[in-house]
Amino acid sequence: MKPYDLSPVGNRIVHSCTSKSFSGLEAYVLDLVAWQYQHGLNVELFCRSGSELHARATQLGIPVWAIEANAKPTPLLWLKLADGWRKRLRAQPVTLHMHAGGEPWFHLPWRSFAKTILHYHIWINHSKNDPLHRALFYGIDEVWTSSETSRAHLATLLPIDRAAIRVVPYGRDTQKLRDIAKQSSRSEVRARFGVPDTAVLAVCVSRIERIKGVAELFDAFVFAARQSANAYLILVGNVSPENPEAEKLGQELQKKHAQLPIDIRKRL
Repeated sequence: MKPYDLSPVGNRIVHSCTSKSFSGLEAYVLDLVAWQYQHGLNVELFCRSGSELHARATQLGIPVWAIEANAKPTPLLWLKLADGWRKRLRAQPVTLHMHAGGEPWFHLPWRSFAKTILHYHIWINHSKNDPLHRALFYGIDEVWTSSETSRAHLATLLPIDRAAIRVVPYGRDTQKLRDIAKQSSRSEVRARFGVPDTAVLAVCVSRIERIKGVAELFDAFVFAARQSANAYLILVGNVSPENPEAEKLGQELQKKHAQLPIDIRKRL
């Protein structure tokens, strides 16, 4: 990849998303960075080499700061990144915009950033009383989340003043959804999955892993399906990559599905 200019053109915004997957979160990050880049902002995407996010950003010409595909946030990685941060911070003020609860581990947010933003929703494994988490979140200026419900919940988990947790609704390009709707009509989709036109249909699009609650949704539907023959559920998603627990869950759900009574199995 060709090197790009680090000279000042207004404040630099570094978006950090080290996920190996590509689903809702990663698509949102790509949309946001692409919009900012196309509108002349001085942006850069910090992501994993070889990820789909990296590939799509590169296709769009977005400046990318890539780490190795399997890099983990360790002191060795911090040393490798230190020179890159020195160059960026020396050239101009930097706003670090992180897009998940694990991103601060890669950047040590007490560096001299103009602003540090964590864009997140629910982190159920966090504790305000954990000294490591308190140290990790030291220096984060704002947390952005998408609803008042998640704002209230995050305020109980994060060692950050509630006033610094902002509700920023997701901006989505609804035209994309309209285009998809034109390509596939309601009746065509239902016919593809054998769902009657009058049935109640629920759809969940998610990576298959325990934290997503897919197993609980599976069980809840089976319970509901025994009460109503008019209920259908479509689960869409792959197991999280390189996650043995997710792989195990995927196998468990497939086994449970195969053992369901045929009338319920056809509706799931």
